[in-house]
Amino acid sequence: ASHRRDLRALTLTRANLLLETGRKDQALAVLDAALATDPDDNAAQLRRGVLAIEQGRSAAGRADLIAVLQRTGGYPGLVGPLGRLYLRDGDLTGLSALIQPHPSEQPPDDVALMRGLLRLAQGDRDAADQDIDQVLQRSPGSWEAHLAKARVLFERDRIPEALAEIRLARPRSPDAEVELWTGKIAERSGKPLEAAAAFRRARQLDPSLLEAAFLHGRSLLAQGLAREAVTELQTVTRVTDAFPAAHLALGLALREREQLPEALQSFVRAAGSDANPEAHYWAGRTAAELSRFEEAADQLGRAVALASPAAPWLADAQLWLGRTQHRRDRRVEARAAFTAYLELAGPRAPARAEAQRLLRER
Repeated sequence: ASHRRDLRALTLTRANLLLETGRKDQALAVLDAALATDPDDNAAQLRRGVLAIEQGRSAAGRADLIAVLQRTGGYPGLVGPLGRLYLRDGDLTGLSALIQPHPSEQPPDDVALMRGLLRLAQGDRDAADQDIDQVLQRSPGSWEAHLAKARVLFERDRIPEALAEIRLARPRSPDAEVELWTGKIAERSGKPLEAAAAFRRARQLDPSLLEAAFLHGRSLLAQGLAREAVTELQTVTRVTDAFPAAHLALGLALREREQLPEALQSFVRAAGSDANPEAHYWAGRTAAELSRFEEAADQLGRAVALASPAAPWLADAQLWLGRTQHRRDRRVEARAAFTAYLELAGPRAPARAEAQRLLRER
């Protein structure tokens, strides 16, 4: 017991040395052995948790970090890795509680960064900028600060500057979050192949990073790889509804494979509580193709009611609504939908003659 403090320091030094020389498995064994002997070694458990996250084992890493938090109420170096997990899960309450005990004036870098990212998630970009710039002034070489700055610039739609920042976010070991945001910025820059490669790297680094899985699956679909996209997207949709756009992309991939009933299920899940009008459109169109006209009318009616005037699919939604109401013998509703389609569609729209003919029949 009298040597416990020195033994803990020695354990951490040995583990870090093994990590510096690329021997992660041996470092993990050292930390496991230390915690088996001394379960209250906070520094070892924190280091093991961070290592687990770096290896893509987020659940094990989270368990270690939460154990340190519960035992100590706060520990140096804990806010950064645990805060990133809270952000990934959208747990802003947990992140706020993690930050709250720390001083508001001149907090440590990891606290300032997490506070900035919390403020960004809450929509306060100016306050987020202040926190992150404070860290960059003190620690201009901090890759985490450059990553956070890139995220703020991305939210401000200042993409060239975000690209410059993300290029400065280069940790000593590859990081899944860096690759994820590299892909997002490349995608917004109109570089889909670069984006797809970055999302793939993020997936390889951390298989539990579901947002990367969703974006990788969507990029596979954009490349015409529907079968691969279905496999990737289902790794997300089977475990969470947190990404409605993943259900939409999965539905589109299933349509490409002519699996219409399964596609319809995905579109309905994507539509949720009227948060995604485009999902209503695809659900209605797919239901109509399956001759489920009552369901189609309901979904298409919601789509046109919720759509913005600039939605690129709005004309087609009106067309399919007109066809559906025509099949249901709802003359007034069919006429209104076909009329709206003709107003929205261009003069050379392929279904223009069909809509005009059906209007004359009415």
